[in-house]
Amino acid sequence: MTLLMWEQYKKTARFMQALILLACVAIYFTTWQWMAVLVFFVMMQVSAFLGAAWGARIKERANEAARRRGDTLDRRL
Repeated sequence: MTLLMWEQYKKTARFMQALILLACVAIYFTTWQWMAVLVFFVMMQVSAFLGAAWGARIKERANEAARRRGDTLDRRL
């Protein structure tokens, strides 16, 4: 599961990090508070990590179900 999670995280890492950076810059220029930016940054990083773990678990379950049926899933999942 851990390896699948890292593979899922690597697929979306660049996009997510760019989105997090853009959101943090927007929050800073609207609030001018570093603490708000820091809290949002940490929250978004944890959410990206948990989202990758969740996505890997869903992919693992789908692969397991396909194996039981004798099917193969598309590798793009």
